Amino acid sequence: MHGLARVGWYLAILIAGMVAMLASSVALIWLNLSTLQPSYVAQSLAVAGVAIGARWPLALYQAVLLGASGWLR
Repeated sequence: MHGLARVGWYLAILIAGMVAMLASSVALIWLNLSTLQPSYVAQSLAVAGVAIGARWPLALYQAVLLGASGWLR
């Protein structure tokens, strides 16, 4: 379990970092911004990336708890 949790946390950090690093490029190139400033959108995307990364390990821990509760019945 500890090895899988470590991989989950590494993936969470990688996802959060990649989304945060690419946020300005996504805001400038991919999105059609007519009324919003690209810096605001890039900052919002970076925060979203950190939120996704923070929630990533939660799925692993929920699956372990659900499996353990089903196993104990």
